[in-house]
Amino acid sequence: MMNAKNLFFIMLVGFTLIIISGILFYYNPATEKLAEVEKELKVNTSRFNNASHANRDITNVKLKYEERQESLRKIEKRFIYRKELGNITEKLQGHAQRYGLRLIDFTPIFRVYFADTSSSPVKRLPFTLTVSGSYLDIGRFLESWPDMEFFITSGQLYLGKTGKKSNRIEADITGLLYAWGDAGGGHDPR
Repeated sequence: MMNAKNLFFIMLVGFTLIIISGILFYYNPATEKLAEVEKELKVNTSRFNNASHANRDITNVKLKYEERQESLRKIEKRFIYRKELGNITEKLQGHAQRYGLRLIDFTPIFRVYFADTSSSPVKRLPFTLTVSGSYLDIGRFLESWPDMEFFITSGQLYLGKTGKKSNRIEADITGLLYAWGDAGGGHDPR
């Protein structure tokens, strides 16, 4: 017969084996599964964070793109369109009058413009312009050209008095206007 001491020892060994087998067969796989789930969660969290950063980056790129498009539209509006070439004289005359000048002559050299066969949508239009007024007004008029509603640059300037006793000066100015031609195709006409 078994005495109580042996019975206790057998029960203790059996109970210990049950606990060890429970740890080996149930706890360890559950811990490994939990570690695997945590690893997968970290990977998915990282993917989510990367996706949200990418989404923010895309939003920022879209905003910068829209800002640049708006800037390009503003620049593009400063080109003279082919169908508006006839209005240049009136615009220059109005601008000259704002500076107290009288526009005597404006001669665009259209043959250079129409002879340009390049594929560039921007065409240069040479011109000569004659205005009459005071020396300072002519200087202010020329200084205002970068702020005009269209692109215009001066080339050469010839000054001469209009009369022996007159304070007025006549200025012959050569320069370039920049027009948006029909080549290029992607332009939205005004």
